[in-house]
Amino acid sequence: YGETSWSHEFFFKINIFIWRVWQNFDSDVSIRFVSVLFPGIFFMLFLIVFFVFSYVLTKNKWVGLFASSFVAFSSSMLYRGMAGFYDHDIPGMFMFILSLAIFGLILSKVKSEKETMQISYLFSIFINF
Repeated sequence: YGETSWSHEFFFKINIFIWRVWQNFDSDVSIRFVSVLFPGIFFMLFLIVFFVFSYVLTKNKWVGLFASSFVAFSSSMLYRGMAGFYDHDIPGMFMFILSLAIFGLILSKVKSEKETMQISYLFSIFINF
């Protein structure tokens, strides 16, 4: 394919990476099988990161567990995270919550307001690139 002026699709590259890792355990796995399970894998990762995000916000493991289970059984998330629904929704939501969780973890370690502003600026610049 020729060069395009927009960013290349990277979800396919993630599928290839998962397929190569999976082949170390089962050499008969196909790329089609991995593509079908791709949303389910990212849904599990999303729930783990959402638990961390909820825990960072509330400092309570039970609230994080309740929030994660609430999200896990919501109909819109079940629809996006079910196997066979190959779309950009769940990986995009995973990356969004991951960036918020990292940002929350960074801000929880900061002591002063000046450091908070500096880290916020640096993180926002880093996340945009």
